[in-house]
Amino acid sequence: MTTTTAEWLLEISGLTIGCNDSTDVVSRGHHLAAQVRSAAAAFCAATSCGPDGCVAGCPLATYDGGFTACHLASELAPDTPRNTTIDAHRAAMLYVQALRAASTAVFHCRRQAHPAGECWFSTDGTARCGDVLAVTHRLGG
Repeated sequence: MTTTTAEWLLEISGLTIGCNDSTDVVSRGHHLAAQVRSAAAAFCAATSCGPDGCVAGCPLATYDGGFTACHLASELAPDTPRNTTIDAHRAAMLYVQALRAASTAVFHCRRQAHPAGECWFSTDGTARCGDVLAVTHRLGG
């Protein structure tokens, strides 16, 4: 069951935020990073995966880079409580789609946020945009 129209659209078609030249790159980057953190939190809530990577039955285990994606999710959404009502496969799909969409923001994060000592993907002061890009490439995005 889909909770929002936006999730439904993302789920059925893999839609991402459009890349319109008139769109503010910084606002779009913040939004994409927040989307990744939210999807990572949902994935962490739906699975028993954590900082040590995939556990048995993890929906990302079959992906090249799935172990790394699990580890990154735990870093993007630390201390997320478990929620067994969330479908793990759907959460994994939305997480992978969010990573793929956000990979386009990494360049701008490094050019716009890093010089100011920030990272749009950080939750603890550690720059994570490079990890987002590396994991996305390993997942085939």
